[in-house]
Amino acid sequence: MLPATLDTHAESLLMLRAGARPGEMLALRLWSVPTRLQPQGSTGPAQTLPLWIGSVQTLQHQRALEFVGMWRPLREAGSSLDALAADIGGLPHILAPHPASQLPVLRIRTDRGAAE
Repeated sequence: MLPATLDTHAESLLMLRAGARPGEMLALRLWSVPTRLQPQGSTGPAQTLPLWIGSVQTLQHQRALEFVGMWRPLREAGSSLDALAADIGGLPHILAPHPASQLPVLRIRTDRGAAE
């Protein structure tokens, strides 16, 4: 499994799980970024929240030669994004198209649990 990069940095966290079909895996890649969020009503840097940027991919195992296999990302991300949205449970989230690219963007708020 080769790392993916964001601005030349490899992901901080890579999570994998089996896909729906044989020879498939779902990948969640997360990058920690220096930007921090300050929730409304908070004061000071101690109350800021880290921002993580991520991507989800469906990977398919392919053989390049008889002895070499590679996990290659599929172009569509719909099934892996749907799986992630289902797995986050009751965490507050929004799924909406990016204003510029119209690609789906899932925003998850992790500082609040499902009970709040």
